[in-house]
Amino acid sequence: MTESEWQTRKQRIDARLRSMSPPWKIVRYRDGLDCAALDCHAVEELPTATGPADYGIFVNGLLLGIMLAALGIGAILWAKWLMPEEELVQERHDEVQPGEPEEQIMTGATLLSGVNDTGLPRRSLLVRTLGLAGGAVATVPLVALVGALLKKPGKILFHTLYRPDSKYPNGIPIVYSDGRRVSPNDIEAGGLATVFPGVPGGVKDASSPTLLIRLRPGQGTLVKARKGQSSWGWEDYLAFSKICTHAGCPASLYEQQTTRLLCPCHQSQFEVLKDAKPVFGPATRSLPKLKLAVEVVDGVQYFVAPQDFQEPIGPGFWERG
Repeated sequence: MTESEWQTRKQRIDARLRSMSPPWKIVRYRDGLDCAALDCHAVEELPTATGPADYGIFVNGLLLGIMLAALGIGAILWAKWLMPEEELVQERHDEVQPGEPEEQIMTGATLLSGVNDTGLPRRSLLVRTLGLAGGAVATVPLVALVGALLKKPGKILFHTLYRPDSKYPNGIPIVYSDGRRVSPNDIEAGGLATVFPGVPGGVKDASSPTLLIRLRPGQGTLVKARKGQSSWGWEDYLAFSKICTHAGCPASLYEQQTTRLLCPCHQSQFEVLKDAKPVFGPATRSLPKLKLAVEVVDGVQYFVAPQDFQEPIGPGFWERG
């Protein structure tokens, strides 16, 4: 079936508007048209920000809506294509008795014809989509079963490999990714480095990455430490967990002039001079702070961590419960 937009508007929409009670008046838009005086009017080609609308519906001078004839045309054509108008006559076979093969064949043919009339066999995408949806629903019991097998993390998420160890009486050594120990002379003012606990598995442990930041001269006196943590830095050095407290991404972009740490994933920003307090973005919790100290080995100073982080590492979710 082919029907132009003009035919649909004149033969269907206009006729329907005029048949209403009271009948609607159809006018074409023109410059100077006083729309505030219109009541039960449909204005053709009404200008809008995205182009002229097919109809603008006015009642008591108010624009109640915009009718897009193209959508109506599409709906009509779709309905006629999906549900063709045809009359079918099925002959009765009164001589067929219940339970006979002929009745079974006729019933099967009727069901098959009904399925074909829906158009589903010709719409493979729809069939595959329904099958996929059914498969997804069928996996729900499996999800519940797997969830029941998982063990609660307990307190393991509240500790890292920086926790005290009797093998290191002065504190856990702080090392680079290649295992070298970190010295205060390694980092220039305004710089930072990613460091790890110098214990077996420390470099690969997911909770271990730590940012060691050396403030610029004079910035150390501006630090507003959290309660009970004013002595956790060492000279111009501060150390914080590298794992963002929003979603666990690495917060590793440091602007030494603004003293802000940026997380590139969701743009959270942490103010280092306020002990890595979040000042922008979705993060709501400060980065956990690591206490620093130094030990002297063969006349060289090296950083150590005398205690573990006192707050859970990573997203704030793990604080709950």
